[in-house]
Amino acid sequence: MIEPYRVVREYKDLVGALVERRHEIGMSAVSLDARAGWQEGYTSKIENWDKPYGRGIGPVSLPLWLESLGLGLIIVKLDDRKVKPTPMTTQLSLDLCGGRMNTVKLSRNKRAEYSLVALCAA
Repeated sequence: MIEPYRVVREYKDLVGALVERRHEIGMSAVSLDARAGWQEGYTSKIENWDKPYGRGIGPVSLPLWLESLGLGLIIVKLDDRKVKPTPMTTQLSLDLCGGRMNTVKLSRNKRAEYSLVALCAA
């Protein structure tokens, strides 16, 4: 029987679960770099994806990360009543002056600086 390790609904939860697993098995970031075949320091970048120096994980690196930690992904359908869409941190729909809805794209650095950006023409 497969035992669930963690329920993940957002990218930050996925990264958090993988960081927790690395600590749980006592593996250093440098050891994970070596085991996955990454350049030294890459684990730190992907574990700190929300920092200015961070990087997101891609389709080539994700399987290496999972395998290095002895994990895999199983996708299950959640009860529709429990699923609440959350806005992406790179796009915020804001109610601006005049009652219009606009989308503001934030760079990685701006996301770190601001939790909410509102622009209103005077």
